Amino acid sequence: MAERLGFTKFPNDLIERLVKSRLSSLELRLALYLWRTTEGYEFKGVRQTERVIGLTEWSKSTNSKKPHVSTALKGLAARRVIRRQYLGAGKGYSYSLNMPEEWLAVTK
Repeated sequence: MAERLGFTKFPNDLIERLVKSRLSSLELRLALYLWRTTEGYEFKGVRQTERVIGLTEWSKSTNSKKPHVSTALKGLAARRVIRRQYLGAGKGYSYSLNMPEEWLAVTK
């Protein structure tokens, strides 16, 4: 087996909720990417809880078209899977992943 270069800490309850979720494939990929680039990434001993991510980055990271990504992000925010905060004209949005107990109607 090839040596792994790193790992991401991921809470068990979040994994279990994502596995049981009714998220689309794209929504799941977006949620996983958001976790990986915020809570799952440590820089100089500090983990981010939110970050600004542009539509181009979302699109490239999930290999998806921008209109599909935009629709999926709006859906995730509406169901409170993610928090999406508008920062103003030309500044985009800040994103964070909510904990499962905050989600609305995502699992059976």
